[in-house]
Amino acid sequence: MKKEDSGKTGFLTGSTPANPQSIILPDIGENDPDSDGLCYKFIVGSDYEGPHGRLVQTSLPPTKFVGNINWIQGSGVSSVTTPGGTISFGVGVLHHPFGADPTPGDFVKVYSSNGKWYVTGECWVNSSIQFGGP
Repeated sequence: MKKEDSGKTGFLTGSTPANPQSIILPDIGENDPDSDGLCYKFIVGSDYEGPHGRLVQTSLPPTKFVGNINWIQGSGVSSVTTPGGTISFGVGVLHHPFGADPTPGDFVKVYSSNGKWYVTGECWVNSSIQFGGP
């Protein structure tokens, strides 16, 4: 993703074990007015092919994702307030091997402010979208 893509929505399709796919968010910094207010939305498309997962991450550590992702089935929330490296969609992602496949329509929105990415989202099944990993 580029800073110029802020405000856009991306529909996710699956990846394969031989070709895992990642979306790289732009680098952001503290007290950087050019990187405050960036926002992106990622929706699981109807042609999503699990179980190999997709990752949303930044190119340089430390990445800081904070916020929560609500899940509908079972009524719960996944919250992270410490530095993390990725948002993962589906099983097969190495640091979240017990996740579930996402459902078309599951989504994540990310907003940048003062060197952090604020995450909000919703998924049907617990653990189908997770964040805060290495």
